[in-house]
Amino acid sequence: MGLFGKKKEQTEERVYEKSEELVLKEALETEVEKLQKEFRIKQEEIESITKKLQSVKEEYDVATSNLMSVKKESNQKKMELDTIYLEYKDIKSKITNADQIFNKNKKSIEERLWEKVKKQDGCWLWTGSTNEDGYGKIYASGGNGQKEKKVSVHRVAWESINGKITDGMSVLHQCDNPPCCNPNHLFLGTQADNIHDMYAKGRNRNIGPLGEAAPSAKLTADQVREIRSRKSSLALAKEFGISYRHLRQLFTGVRWKHIL
Repeated sequence: MGLFGKKKEQTEERVYEKSEELVLKEALETEVEKLQKEFRIKQEEIESITKKLQSVKEEYDVATSNLMSVKKESNQKKMELDTIYLEYKDIKSKITNADQIFNKNKKSIEERLWEKVKKQDGCWLWTGSTNEDGYGKIYASGGNGQKEKKVSVHRVAWESINGKITDGMSVLHQCDNPPCCNPNHLFLGTQADNIHDMYAKGRNRNIGPLGEAAPSAKLTADQVREIRSRKSSLALAKEFGISYRHLRQLFTGVRWKHIL
């Protein structure tokens, strides 16, 4: 090979080497651009995450602040509740003490009764409140937490001396003086006794005629006594030409109370 040939070959080798370098450089530049692009993307993602973290932190700070505020308010309410509870205990204690004092000083119904009774020869007169018929009235405990109710003073007077009155029995006045509370002037009787006593003493002026004298009467006194001597039944009602309800009222005393 001549000199010219060698130079040509060397030139071609240098061109080839430059071509490889150029290709390698271009490849490196492409890789660098790719890496730079990926870096920018990652950087944007990091910035986005950083913003989200900042937002979450701000929300956390707000929530923490709100929680602290709620906790502070809760503590304040607890203190107020404790104060109210202490006041409640104090008031309850005062009420208990007041009840104890009241119950200690509270007079029995008998004591209150006799305080207002004028004892004298003959009738012992009640000086307190009375109803329209002149019978004395006094408040008595309803029992089992019930409200107080008004009761007749002559019944209280009887019970204070003789004990509890049998159910269904009335306390009558021998003296026919409604405000009288003298136990010696009182006696027990049924409602029928009370009606008879009323008629015997002429206190029936405001009451219409009873028994056979009533315009609507369907029975006589003898028939009423016969019916009450027998067993209640529908056949008995038909026998005397009255309704079964009428018959039951005869047995329960709703009708013909004045007949024993």
